[in-house]
Amino acid sequence: MTGDEFAAGIRAIAHARQAMIDLSVRLRREPAVREASSGMDVREYTDAFSNEKPLCVELWTEAELRDGDARAWLLDLRWDGSVWEIEADLVLQTHVGQDVLKALGLRTAVTVEELAQVLAGVVRELVELPLTYPAA
Repeated sequence: MTGDEFAAGIRAIAHARQAMIDLSVRLRREPAVREASSGMDVREYTDAFSNEKPLCVELWTEAELRDGDARAWLLDLRWDGSVWEIEADLVLQTHVGQDVLKALGLRTAVTVEELAQVLAGVVRELVELPLTYPAA
């Protein structure tokens, strides 16, 4: 991987992070939202089945609702050494657990160029999911 490719990968993740921050700012303006926040974590996990250690980038935006529930927009990127896996979900969090309201499905990318394209599309889809999804 060249320095330019590395920079392009970091830039794609930075754009995703900014979109999640912008979502939290937008959610704070919603009357049903008590508080909204956004975060990011970079981790190396050990896969229990293969003992491999995929790198993971986790991004999220959470909205605590005035009714006591919460919604979370979750975005996970995993690199196993050859393929990027990108998954995103909108989940409802209640006092009894968590339910996936919308799963955007697993997407993959091999090159940094593909990562930038796929990630931008997934992020756009995710942040456009409304607080009221699914509509009543």
